[in-house]
Formats: sequence, structure tokens, C-alpha cells
Amino acid sequence: MIKALLNPFEKYSEKQLLIFGILFLLFGSFLGYQFNALFDSILHISFPDSISFINHLLQNIALTLILTFFLFALGKYFNSKTRFIDILNSSLIARIPFYLTTLANINDASSTISNKLLESLNDLKNITISTQDYFVLFLTSILSLVGIIGLSILLWNGFKTATNAKTTKQIVLFILVILIANFASSYTYQLLNL
Repeated sequence: MIKALLNPFEKYSEKQLLIFGILFLLFGSFLGYQFNALFDSILHISFPDSISFINHLLQNIALTLILTFFLFALGKYFNSKTRFIDILNSSLIARIPFYLTTLANINDASSTISNKLLESLNDLKNITISTQDYFVLFLTSILSLVGIIGLSILLWNGFKTATNAKTTKQIVLFILVILIANFASSYTYQLLNL
């Protein structure tokens, strides 16, 4: 069961993965909308005041496509037989655990603490953080860590299956491309929101 969760790419067909990935992209966008949590880059989440469901959906589609294009280019470099659909499925499925990080902002808890901390930056001596605030910060950190680890494991397993990547050099290039894609997605978000 755990193996199927961590590497569904070996068990399910490309069509099943695509359908499941698209359904979760819609669900993840709904979670983001519901909890005012926006994925503003591949590896980052922020808590804006309010954004429409369509904007959440478009942002998640853009992030998935940016990640897919960067990984597809790397996959083609590793193996000329790499298929776009396999990389797209990897990108869609890998983002599923990261969607759960939106739960850290139930009742705008993370947003409230973030704003409180930002407002206190000018007067660090008078920051007051309650036990509940510490708990929310801890929960947010744990959810973010689990989301990033889950995304990384699923993305690597999908990419490895699609490209037959195995060497240390390929792993290092994979990590580097993820970081570049994250930077590109963040930059794209900033450009679109000027």
C-alpha cells in the first residue's frame, strides 16, 4: 500500500494518473481558495487576503506546466524516448501532498500569525506569541515539511520511471532543475501580479 502511494507510476496507467492528477489539481485549487492559501511558486505557499477560485486554478495549472516543461527538457536530455504525458503525470501527482499544506490556514490561523509577526518586525522586543500561535506555527511547519518531502518523493519516482534516470549526476541535475523551475515559477508569478 505504501509503495503504491509513494510510486503510483509503476502501478497505474497513464490515463488513470492523468485523471487522478487533474481531479486533485481541481481539489487543491479549491482547498487553496477555501483556506486563502496560494501556491505562488512550486515549493512555496502564501496566505493572501482573498483570491478567486479561477485565479487559484490558473496558478496551479501554470505551476504544473512550468514544472512539467523544465522536467521534460531534462528528461529528453537524459533519454530521448521520454514522453511528455509521463512527465505531466509526474508533475500533477507530485503536487498532491503539497495541496494539504493549505490546511494550516484553517480559520486564517497561519495568515493571522504571519501578519502579527510582520507587524512586530519594527519592535522585536514586544512580540507576543501565544501557545496557540506556537502550535499553529509548528503545525504549519510540519505540514509544509511533509508536503515538500511528499512532492519530492513522488516527483523523483515519476521522473525516474519516465526517464530511467539512476546516476548521481542525474539526481543532482534533477534537484538543480527543480530549484530553477521553482525560481522561474516565482518570477513568473511576480511578473503576472505587477
